[in-house]
Amino acid sequence: MENVKEWYKSKTVWAALATMGTGLLLTFGIIDLSGEQEAITDNIMGVVETVIGLVALIGRIVAKTRITT
Repeated sequence: MENVKEWYKSKTVWAALATMGTGLLLTFGIIDLSGEQEAITDNIMGVVETVIGLVALIGRIVAKTRITT
């Protein structure tokens, strides 16, 4: 029997959703960036996106099961 799991139990799916959410918040101006705060926030968001991407990559590498819808 093949190992499968529900999509919501996948670290990769959650990391991808978090990355998309972060991008949407910035795109639609929900996160207000102005002045010096903008540079700090940009740096923090860059780190957050990098960490989320790393979680997605590691999640896919260590995954032992397929996901289903």
